[in-house]
Amino acid sequence: MRPVFWVVAAVVVVAVAALLWWPSGPQATTSVRTAQHRVTLTVDDPKPGPNTLDLEVTDTTGDPSVADAIEVELVMPQMGHALPAATAARTGEARYRVAEIEIPMPGYWEVVVSLSATERAVLPLFVD
Repeated sequence: MRPVFWVVAAVVVVAVAALLWWPSGPQATTSVRTAQHRVTLTVDDPKPGPNTLDLEVTDTTGDPSVADAIEVELVMPQMGHALPAATAARTGEARYRVAEIEIPMPGYWEVVVSLSATERAVLPLFVD
């Protein structure tokens, strides 16, 4: 076969491999400590529209913390916007998820996580 064929075939293979393994978008991860907990928020490619928020909640020593109900509210302080609170579903030991929460616009948001009646964690989220 011709060398040009092999060069084209190699380029196609590399391009397909890059598309399959290339990350879909940036992942935002941030953590904060409260008096009794450490809360870590992860969002894959934060953008206007539907987003999934993944939370990990541990005690201050890093051991899994069981919370009865975790509520999450998104607030955009500069614009005075706040989205209705959503209950996070437990997905595993110390892991919780809010699926398909609709973020209406880009900018700086605060994710307010209510861990109990008195304890809250506030995590920053930048949406492109």
